[in-house]
Amino acid sequence: MKQKEFQNQQPEKSLLEKDDELQYFDPETLVSMNMWGFGASYFNFASDRLKTFLESHLSVKDAEFYIPELIQTLMDECLIKVQVIPSPSNWFGVTYQEDKPFVQLAFKKMIQEGYYPDNLKA
Repeated sequence: MKQKEFQNQQPEKSLLEKDDELQYFDPETLVSMNMWGFGASYFNFASDRLKTFLESHLSVKDAEFYIPELIQTLMDECLIKVQVIPSPSNWFGVTYQEDKPFVQLAFKKMIQEGYYPDNLKA
């Protein structure tokens, strides 16, 4: 999802765009920033599903195999269980080039507040 500026008509809720449609959700809703930890069995499931996906999307140039969708499918089929570990931290994703300045500014602020050292390469 690309970050865009929206005038939020429901300020008590967070706003996002998905599939070119605005959607509201409670700010306390748990979301995934794709921080996953897997046991070995996951890779057996993923390998089989990825092979099927690639075969069926061979000619689709920008096809993406989404890990969260695979996880949901495996949960729906009762093949896996998932534990959600909440974090009080803010997470920032960089999916599109347009996301980069927002994330850079957020990190600059965290460095200024002492959350991170001046030299993150260290």
